[in-house]
Amino acid sequence: MSSDRGRPRRIISNKTEEACARFNDKLVQLLIASKRSGEQTASIEQLVNMTPEELDAELDRVRAKRVPPSRFELAFYAAVALNTLERGTPFQEAFCEDRIRLLRRTGAGRAVDPNSSMKSAEFLEQLIQKYAPGWRWRDQIDNGSRQRRNERIARDTNSLARHEKAIRTRFITADEPDAGVLCDLRRRISAKNPATWATLRELKLATAVPERAIKKMIADLRPRKNEIVTVAWRHKFVKRGACPKRFGPRLIICVLNEFVKRLQDYDAASELIFAVACALYMKHGKAVLLAAFTSAWSIERTEQVRLRKLATDVKRSLASKLGHLRSTT
Repeated sequence: MSSDRGRPRRIISNKTEEACARFNDKLVQLLIASKRSGEQTASIEQLVNMTPEELDAELDRVRAKRVPPSRFELAFYAAVALNTLERGTPFQEAFCEDRIRLLRRTGAGRAVDPNSSMKSAEFLEQLIQKYAPGWRWRDQIDNGSRQRRNERIARDTNSLARHEKAIRTRFITADEPDAGVLCDLRRRISAKNPATWATLRELKLATAVPERAIKKMIADLRPRKNEIVTVAWRHKFVKRGACPKRFGPRLIICVLNEFVKRLQDYDAASELIFAVACALYMKHGKAVLLAAFTSAWSIERTEQVRLRKLATDVKRSLASKLGHLRSTT
């Protein structure tokens, strides 16, 4: 017994090939028209069992319920088509001619150009002026700002996701330093209380330096025994897990020195990028490219100055606390 599983089913099997093709085309048109107009139609089984005359009558009924486009919608379609003609590729222009032909067939299109004698661009301009007078649609054309905004949002989202992974995993480092952790270290650390000292994870988040690099810096400083301690203290929401090691103020100051040095190196790289952008502008006259480079460089430069000032404040605070502790002992 042969099985038809896997073979494409034919909607109609008791008619000729040509009649089947016409019937299927009308059926597809009816389904699309009912979807666009929101008009309820018969089920698929009932439509399949209809005669071609009944199907034509059902299609006319559904099309009659279709809501015609508003005046501004017609002007909007014309503006999209005109923008494609002016700025699009040859393939897009060829594809757009079909849309223009549909606009000419509408009642609004016949009112503007009854004999279809106007050129496409002139016809679209007249259609926009007639049904949306005073609309400065060229000022609302997207000049790439939407794509830049989407890229910025995607970049910020990825940076936030990486920062969350860096909090949980020791082998992942955040893309940017966390100024909030730096502020917390400046306010919280007390030279007399080891429970307030910074952990390796906090130093990594505050400086965006990998934990392995921080460990090497601390090892090169030859820390004393009382500068690396393990305090049996956890956050009130943390109920399990080993207590992390905490590092003294002198070690934190040295790590922050390396952090400030890396910021200066990054600042030099940003200035190099800005110089390249200026050279491209002088050579090619890309004003948009220069504006994008300038805004990115200025934002990074402002953030670097803020982070450098904050790290310097933390260093000075720790040095003062450490000096006060030595003077009292």
